Amino acid sequence: MEKCKLTIVGWLSIDYLKTATDSMYSPGGSALYSSFAAAKNSYVDLISIIGEDFPFTVFKNLEKGLITTNNLKRIKGKSTSFTVTYNDQWEPYYECIEQGVGNRLQPSILVNDIDSKWIYISPMIPDIQLQWVEFAKSKKLKIALGTNNIHTSIPEKREILLRMLSSIDVFMCNRNEAAQLFGGLNEEDSINMMGAKVKIGLITLDKDGCIASFKNTIIRYPSKETNIVDPSGAGDVFAGTFLSIWISSKDFTLAIDEAMKESAKVISNMGISSFMNKPLNLFY
Repeated sequence: MEKCKLTIVGWLSIDYLKTATDSMYSPGGSALYSSFAAAKNSYVDLISIIGEDFPFTVFKNLEKGLITTNNLKRIKGKSTSFTVTYNDQWEPYYECIEQGVGNRLQPSILVNDIDSKWIYISPMIPDIQLQWVEFAKSKKLKIALGTNNIHTSIPEKREILLRMLSSIDVFMCNRNEAAQLFGGLNEEDSINMMGAKVKIGLITLDKDGCIASFKNTIIRYPSKETNIVDPSGAGDVFAGTFLSIWISSKDFTLAIDEAMKESAKVISNMGISSFMNKPLNLFY
């Protein structure tokens, strides 16, 4: 399978993760998780903005050197950060969200032109995502979009997300986000409404796998068994893996299957450690 080129834009963050049995600081952010995942199957151009406090040594661990960071900008100020606690159902509660320099992640920061045909606009504030959707449309790029339940729970942010769907090719979210966004009684309602708006719609269903809308057909895929240690980044890894394999191979089932395998792998480790070849505490 020939490697494709994929541009990923989004937040890199410093996260404090807490579960019932463990807690730790970890480099994170949707764009970091999805870039690491996509780099196994594609050449990734990572677009993001970080503060002076972000551990730049993370990028010595980029897999196979397939992530370019020419459009990664470090500026004065604090990086985006999240404090997240997971309950016994592995549902996240965001105790603290600091946008930091992440609120300046706009198309005007670009240093190098985008030379890929696809862009993944990972979960962040819909207002910022909208700027990137409009930019991508002006460049005639194929667009994939993700979201999270921080924003699908806010009515005015939902409105922006729904407006964007008519301009994109792929939309990915989890079942709670889909229910908030589309008001569906169940995932079948949500995926049908999603499929009416985008070419490819994907809803991850935790232990129940994934449901997809593709070529006017609704398809269910079973989950991969795993031991959950930390669910952070599962959806981002799913997105990066799916897109990189789908764009390269056009094999939809293969892309879904590999995306679920990689998601299962990342949640069996704490933080982003499954992508690193050094313990996370060496980065601080």
